[in-house]
Amino acid sequence: MHILASLCILLLIAVQTLFHPLRTVSLSGYLFEDTLVSPTLGRAADMTFQRSANRVVTKTFGFREAMIRLHNQLMYSMFDECGPFVLKGKDDYLFEGTYIPAVCGENYLGVDRLNHVADSLQFLDQLLNDHGKKFLFIIAPNKLRYHQNKLDLECDGVFTNYSEMRQLIHERGIEMVDFISEFQGLDHKYPLFSKSGSHWSLYGASLAAQRIQEKLDDLGVSEGMLVMTELKVDEYPRKTDKDLHGLLNIVTRPGKEELAYPRLVFEGKRQAKALIVGDSYYTMFVYLGIVNEMFAPDSKMLYYNKSVMTTDVNNRGELTEQMRMNALNDAEVVILLSNEDAFTTLGWGFMNDAIQALHE
Repeated sequence: MHILASLCILLLIAVQTLFHPLRTVSLSGYLFEDTLVSPTLGRAADMTFQRSANRVVTKTFGFREAMIRLHNQLMYSMFDECGPFVLKGKDDYLFEGTYIPAVCGENYLGVDRLNHVADSLQFLDQLLNDHGKKFLFIIAPNKLRYHQNKLDLECDGVFTNYSEMRQLIHERGIEMVDFISEFQGLDHKYPLFSKSGSHWSLYGASLAAQRIQEKLDDLGVSEGMLVMTELKVDEYPRKTDKDLHGLLNIVTRPGKEELAYPRLVFEGKRQAKALIVGDSYYTMFVYLGIVNEMFAPDSKMLYYNKSVMTTDVNNRGELTEQMRMNALNDAEVVILLSNEDAFTTLGWGFMNDAIQALHE
């Protein structure tokens, strides 16, 4: 009986592997895909083909996703194990562990290198002003820094790239919005960070968007405001408000949490024609559906200075030097948006690219 049951299970897995008659929920995160090498006598003799087949089967066998989710659920429920990228803090707060070096000063660059980066920003700012354009540097907030007490990190008083860079940029008179500082003093009704998300919550991003719009008005590249016309409250997180929970790849859904989801509409005479260079924090504005509200239709967003992002976060076009040059020429304002973890590679090469393009 046991043998028959085992054979039935193996047959079911084989059928699912070959034909996928039953739908399964795919896993979150990036999967490194292996391609099966073509079988030859030489590859069979040195075990290259067998190892390739083993890697492919390991990642494609039937019900793999369900088995992984069940395993992860067991480890999470019993031992709070979250995998290599996620940390679980107090009160079920999830954090992205990659931010710890930034908050605790472990990746501190030193005064000389930070001054060099700040000088590059200042030179770019001057070049843009010479070309009749404005420059705005935006520091995205950091959930781990904001809720540092949820992980009991002892990082107070250390030198960090953020604390030093913020001061250096201020000394050079570069226009800046620092959401690490502003979020700390912001009076808010709903969470600025969800328990299950990595970035600012969609509500936090909406408040940030309104603040950025105010700054664009102050710079004279826009005339208007972002008005919150609607606000819905949900007891479960949506979209990026649960992205870290997604990386757990477990069975249960995120815990309940009162989160707000606003709708913002631009009211005014003129939207800013912008070139935005940013990271995944910018995608919150896409999810909110306010990119076309904030910026003129011909504005461009360079994702990590590597690709061109559209209003579809999953659709990114190839970026060429000519496209970057055209975007610089067309923009009234250049916005560089970065989280503090990215200060070690601030701008992802954009400062050098833009300086070279504007000199030509």
